[in-house]
Amino acid sequence: MQGRTLLQHMSDKSLPHPFTEEEISAALQKTKPATTPGYDNIHVEFLKNLGPKARTWLSKFFSIIIATHSIPKVWRKAKVIAVEKPGKHPSLAANYRPISLLSVCYKLLERLALQRISPTVEGLLCPDQASFRKGRSTCDQVAALTTFIENGFQQNLKTGAIFLDLTAAYDTVWQTGLLYKLSKSMPYWFTRLVGLLL
Repeated sequence: MQGRTLLQHMSDKSLPHPFTEEEISAALQKTKPATTPGYDNIHVEFLKNLGPKARTWLSKFFSIIIATHSIPKVWRKAKVIAVEKPGKHPSLAANYRPISLLSVCYKLLERLALQRISPTVEGLLCPDQASFRKGRSTCDQVAALTTFIENGFQQNLKTGAIFLDLTAAYDTVWQTGLLYKLSKSMPYWFTRLVGLLL
């Protein structure tokens, strides 16, 4: 079953309550200043300085996107710039890291969606998951592993570890499988939003 077809078969297709001006303001406060804009050339400073009426309009606009399952085409485009890797010879293409500059409005919608689903996600993730979680980091995992190894050493035990680095993990993700997994645990509106962006 393809991803889009799978979404049509989800039983609970209820929509979340509309975004509020307060949610817009909270999300904008967390947005980094001087973020480089995408193709729409809307700067984050422009959004941060919107008045109450404009923020209300923006909250309605984002709510319509969620309700209609449709995003502006310009949000699907990214400005890609090549940044030279430090200490590498600039004559080789492999020595550059591509950076994608996305629409600031699109990133604001992402932040709004994150604010909404965070409580659900926190209830689903195992306690050992540290990366990309508030108040946790991969440093916590390194400290936990070090402690585990030290405790084993004290008891004359050996510790084995496997470190897996997936090359181009984002580009090679199985999209239908991702949507299937999301459909089993996340709200319809969020799964549909992810499906729009794949």
